Order: sequence, then C-alpha cells, then structure tokens
Amino acid sequence: MFNPRKSKGFTLIEILFVVIAIGILAAIVVLRMLHTALEAKIAANDANKANINTSVERYFFDEGSWPAADLSDIGADGDYFPEGVPLCPVCGLA
Repeated sequence: MFNPRKSKGFTLIEILFVVIAIGILAAIVVLRMLHTALEAKIAANDANKANINTSVERYFFDEGSWPAADLSDIGADGDYFPEGVPLCPVCGLA
C-alpha cells in the first residue's frame, strides 16, 4: 500500500513554488543591477562634463580664445586630454 510518510521526492506543487520564488528573486536582482548601471553611467557622464569644462577653461586661459565647438583643436592636444576627449558612457559619442 501507499504510505505518504515513506514517499521520496518532491511534488509538482513544491517544485513549482521553488521555481516561482527563484524567478521573483532573479527579476528583483536584474532590475536592481540595471538601475545601478544607469546610475553609474550618469555619474560617469557628470564627471566627463566636469573634465571637459575644466580643460576648456584651461585652454581659454592658455590660448586666449575658446576651442572649436566640436573640441577638435583641444582634443588633438595631449596636454588637455591625454587619453582623448571623453566619450558619453550612454551612447558612446563625443
């Protein structure tokens, strides 16, 4: 005869609950990681803007004129941007 106390293994309902719980936790973690990545990109973009602003002001004090709007003249000079003009971390454009 069938004795429920001696049966081994999991029922389909138990496995379903575990899969649902793991799915909910995974969704929370993924959404949090995406939000954190966006915040990091925004912070990097703010730092890049501050770096560009400082270099443009330094160029003005050194040369007596403002650089070109696309920063082509200041970007070619390694004194102002040794690693090149910073790129936007979101879209990758200068």
